Amino acid sequence: MRNLTVILLIIATMIFAGKAYEKVIFKTGSWTVSQEEVEGRQLLIVSYEGATELLRTIIKQDQPVKDSVPFTLSSDVVLKSVHIICSSAQNQKVFIVDSKGRSVEMTQPQSVEEDHFVYSPPGELVLKKGSYTLKFSNPQSLERDLLSSEPVVLLTGYDYEASNEVEAEQFQSKSPLVQGEPKILEKATAQTIPSQQPGASQRKPIEFTLNESCFVEAVAIDLIDYPKDFPETSIVIVDRTLKTFGPYFAADLDKENGVIFFNPNVVLPAGSYTIKISDESVLNYKSDGKPIYALKLFPYDPPFDFTGTYKINFVVTRVRTLMGASEKKTLDVKNFEVALIDHSDYIELVGKIDLREVVQILEEQTGRKVQAEYTEVFPFSQVCQITERKKDSLTCTFNLSFDFTKMPVVNKFVVGMTTATVFLTFKTRPGLTPGVTISGSAKYVRIDDPHLGTDINDYAISGDGVRTYEQLPPFVVSAMSKKFGSAGNIP
Repeated sequence: MRNLTVILLIIATMIFAGKAYEKVIFKTGSWTVSQEEVEGRQLLIVSYEGATELLRTIIKQDQPVKDSVPFTLSSDVVLKSVHIICSSAQNQKVFIVDSKGRSVEMTQPQSVEEDHFVYSPPGELVLKKGSYTLKFSNPQSLERDLLSSEPVVLLTGYDYEASNEVEAEQFQSKSPLVQGEPKILEKATAQTIPSQQPGASQRKPIEFTLNESCFVEAVAIDLIDYPKDFPETSIVIVDRTLKTFGPYFAADLDKENGVIFFNPNVVLPAGSYTIKISDESVLNYKSDGKPIYALKLFPYDPPFDFTGTYKINFVVTRVRTLMGASEKKTLDVKNFEVALIDHSDYIELVGKIDLREVVQILEEQTGRKVQAEYTEVFPFSQVCQITERKKDSLTCTFNLSFDFTKMPVVNKFVVGMTTATVFLTFKTRPGLTPGVTISGSAKYVRIDDPHLGTDINDYAISGDGVRTYEQLPPFVVSAMSKKFGSAGNIP
């Protein structure tokens, strides 16, 4: 039996953009799925169990893995992630193909476990009710479902209509902004906007610029004819980096005035965008070649949500002893993995302490050896108070207190008390994942130890790190479900 792999997908529900709850929209293979609420947040918990030994014994495993998986959606959804079990994702490309043969390639995967990879759509991808096929470039490396010979996959997303309702409720009492021609949003009387069809070389795309982050509720486009693909007419919104949002399908058609309406209900950051419609031959243009359109917008610029998994490096340097100033590096930790949950008014750090790794570091940096074997792994959770928050950054702090004498394993290397104050500053980085810088100080005190005597040292703490992915690692639920002692939540 394969060991359980737990993947957590977190949905921000506080000051951040509201969404319908994330759910599993399709799966093959043996998965366990549950929804949990932890401190007001919804966690989708996905466990891949694998086939039982009995099933592997009964069913021959010499059948080749199929290179695609068909699936059907009973309602419109926004795709969030595609999970696969795969020996290697190095040359593995994943595509979603609709019934008309239109294909979208998923982004490069994030590794959650050694053979568990998560792919994401390039932007916001709306999948309309209907039939689709999930295709793979290298099916030989995929784990297959023994019963169907299809690749083991799991897709998550949220209901498009429910999401629209949640987001629209936030702006009911606010006044919208309008870009373009406000008249075509009114659907009152026949429009009198002058139009002239310029030559093909003079026609310009639908372009718009946002000076601030906005919620785009509606897009109206003036037409000279009915679209050939109506009611399947759709638009996509593309930014300067070619990141795509959509497709968004037609919500209404004002036949009297020749205007088609779309309801993206999507938050877009400040920047320049292009709207592409599936049937460009029906667009109506002004004499200068610009299409006639209108956008209904609401400014929406909440603080950035820093939730995710980070890898950090930090160094602890001794700067003073009882004898005076002294500089010596005493601890140097690389690629320590920690999860961050952004609760908007405070930050929660969640991690795990592997005693094998602790012993290895202490042995290397003290020169002492321990003969015993330690295999315990302890999860921890630590609340950090936010001292400053801006739109694209936050600074938080936490205080720690350790009594090494009472900590098994560690007391074989060091005894005494340590207190520390740590500051963490998280910032967004253009074109990159968020980063964090670490600073702080610590004091070590050992008074009248019968073997080692008295010692008092001061330390400086410094470090940095980056967010490796937005999802939370497997140990989060374990850490959040435990209650620890008085030193924060650190065991």
